[in-house]
Amino acid sequence: EGSTAPSGPPTCQLTGQAGPADAPSNLTVDIVQLTLVTLNWIPPATPNGVITKYIAIVNDAAEELFVSTPVFNLSVDGDTSYNISIQACTTNRPGETECGPLTAAVSFRTPIGAPGAPAIPMKESADPDGSSIVLKLTAPAHPNGPIHQY
Repeated sequence: EGSTAPSGPPTCQLTGQAGPADAPSNLTVDIVQLTLVTLNWIPPATPNGVITKYIAIVNDAAEELFVSTPVFNLSVDGDTSYNISIQACTTNRPGETECGPLTAAVSFRTPIGAPGAPAIPMKESADPDGSSIVLKLTAPAHPNGPIHQY
């Protein structure tokens, strides 16, 4: 009348990895230098396998972080607003990555700093007698804030 347990030796089966069930937690950003921040976080509580990488979403652009510890130095520009989220990923088969949910975004603005070097000035015109020339200046690729004069 009752059910009976199957007889025989116990068996063991290995399940494949899956993406983490939860997001990393406690994402913090420390501004180390004008152009460098350190990201810190706590790995997911339920990784569902071995975490092989993290992905940072920085202002809507994905950047893979191949780190074994939850700390990463990220290059940034001065006087710029950033929104950053992190997600953890596992690999269940070669070439097949599964990622968990993203952390809540952390927003910050980097301080104003010295601009990068401008490009080499180009001669725009010159007086026929050579007494004066007009140079064309190009703004630096990383102004790191407002430029008021050269």
